[in-house]
Amino acid sequence: MMLATNQREISQPIQTLLLFTLVALTLTACRAGLPKGCPPDCSGLNLSGQDLSGVDLRGADLRSANLAHIQLREADLSDANLAGADLSFADLVSADLSNATLVGTRLFRAHLSNATLDYANLAGADLTGATLTRVDLTTADLRAVILNNARLIGVDL
Repeated sequence: MMLATNQREISQPIQTLLLFTLVALTLTACRAGLPKGCPPDCSGLNLSGQDLSGVDLRGADLRSANLAHIQLREADLSDANLAGADLSFADLVSADLSNATLVGTRLFRAHLSNATLDYANLAGADLTGATLTRVDLTTADLRAVILNNARLIGVDL
């Protein structure tokens, strides 16, 4: 067994261990608001008011989930199924919703500025009073979308 002869030899492994511990605690804290098994199956759950900013929810099943007042800034929801979910007052700023299914989703007064919605299916979604700033909707399915009083600023249709 070789003993460290100076502080530098000791401090590097300790710093590395502390870094890994910090990363593990951060990842655990990010998912602390999610019940076991979610993702992938989060369907029908009540996650209203949770802060899941930056969380990876790629491909998650969030059908009919209560996501009102949720914080999902910079979250990855690509390929997620949000059909029939309630995202009223949700903060989806800079969230990735590419290829997401949002059929019949309630997005009343949701904030979607800088969100990625490439090939998202928003058919029948209710975006009443929602804010969409600098969003590209050219490839999104917008059939029967409700945009009453929605604010569209710098949006590509």
